[in-house]
Amino acid sequence: MKSTLKFLLALFIAVNFTACSKDDSDPEPSPTVETEPTEIASFIWEGLETYYLWVDDVPALNLTENSEEWKEALNAYGTNYEDLFDSFLYLENAQGEEVDRWSWIVDDYVKQEEAFSGVSKSFGFEYRLSSYSNSDGVFGYVTYVLPNSPASNTVLKRGDIFVSVDGTDLDISNYRDLLFTKDSYTLGLADFTSTGITNNGTEVIITAEEGYEENPILLSKTIEGTKVGYMVYNSFIGTDKFNLALNDSIAKLKDAGVTEMVLDLRYNGGGSLYTDQLLCSMLTGSHTGELLFESKYNDFLSSYYIQNYGADALKDFFVDKITDNGTELATINSLNLQRLFVLTSESTASASEQLINGLSPYIDVVLIGSTTSGKYTSSITVYDYIDNNGTKNPDHTWAMQPIVGKVANSQGDSDFGSGFTTDYTRNEWNYLGSIKPLGDTEEPYLAAALGIIAGNDVPVELQASTKAGRENKKLKELFNSKDMKPFSNELVDDTHNRKMLNLKNIVK
Repeated sequence: MKSTLKFLLALFIAVNFTACSKDDSDPEPSPTVETEPTEIASFIWEGLETYYLWVDDVPALNLTENSEEWKEALNAYGTNYEDLFDSFLYLENAQGEEVDRWSWIVDDYVKQEEAFSGVSKSFGFEYRLSSYSNSDGVFGYVTYVLPNSPASNTVLKRGDIFVSVDGTDLDISNYRDLLFTKDSYTLGLADFTSTGITNNGTEVIITAEEGYEENPILLSKTIEGTKVGYMVYNSFIGTDKFNLALNDSIAKLKDAGVTEMVLDLRYNGGGSLYTDQLLCSMLTGSHTGELLFESKYNDFLSSYYIQNYGADALKDFFVDKITDNGTELATINSLNLQRLFVLTSESTASASEQLINGLSPYIDVVLIGSTTSGKYTSSITVYDYIDNNGTKNPDHTWAMQPIVGKVANSQGDSDFGSGFTTDYTRNEWNYLGSIKPLGDTEEPYLAAALGIIAGNDVPVELQASTKAGRENKKLKELFNSKDMKPFSNELVDDTHNRKMLNLKNIVK
């Protein structure tokens, strides 16, 4: 184990020659070449060796630094740093069960930071893909269109079916190239008929926009004629701007007299733990100071935090203020709910699931939709710092997002790897061809919540409403565009009552 973590390592080649007397009768000794690991390779190992939740389960992360075995492990993949990173992960346990399917690394943290702030290149719509039940053909349907985006300037809308790109029908072999590699394309739309999916001749031309900033609140409103609030919240983007916007939206619902709330997290893959903490506090309001989350790290990190920041260093509580590094930005607006309806899907992950987990001990959380993702772990962004002031290494832009912990609720529950099952089952695939707009009171997910609030006898599971829906069991989702989002299955551990470590300060 190293004595001090060093993040600025020189890249050099040391050549050692074995000394011997000059004797023509003896063969000339071959030089032994010893290559030091690159600074990027060392950064990857040091970051994981310090932060990684499952460090004790990865033998390579427990090698002695600067030993021959250590150098061999760090040099094993040359400059293929993605494979080197993967080689240090605890991908499966001794029983062959998948463990870490979430840690990742990037070669350009600048683009990652822009994406984490909600800024990216975007077509302005999200979609899901499936193959036909009896062929290799592929079709997609639009889950939602973002406002003021390239897609919003076309006829494209939620529920639209598309079957081709640039005149080529989608299939198993080409959908990646057609959809994932272009900045502009033409979608061919289709309808559901009695005989199946039929191209309707409508074409939609869309060009991705650089620097599009996505507001995580897609829709927030009070259902007409009721005191029911409805919010489509698509990402826990943890910037001050969006945290304050979330607080303002809650204030409007509060001013409208909302007494019941439907939070639509169907398309929310996670994000900031701090924003999660804020939203939980906004939805309740009567538990300020009580325990909401408690993080669990590897043994070294847990001990480090407690020894340096006190017994509560790993705990996050319900709060009544929005702060940034100790500076108060706003007083939290809260709805004082005793019950919350959450709309879910298999894409509901991480921070979204932690909201369910964190609130469940305090209020009644009713789940409508399908079983959630099962992402129970948290991560942080690890940079290659070169000093104690947070200066990043100017020689490269690699950064990683390793799993660093699990987050428990106030009752100690942290492992929900199978996801949260719903109280009322709904599945969008069942309504292909007749998908309602988000916020429409006849949209099956929202309609279920409104029916329960009204005291009606709401069926636990609805039968398919279309021919495509009746064939739903034969359909298999190939891809969800939300999986390409920066917060897909992420719980970014950024809570402000805890100081993120600068590895330069750690001595082991």
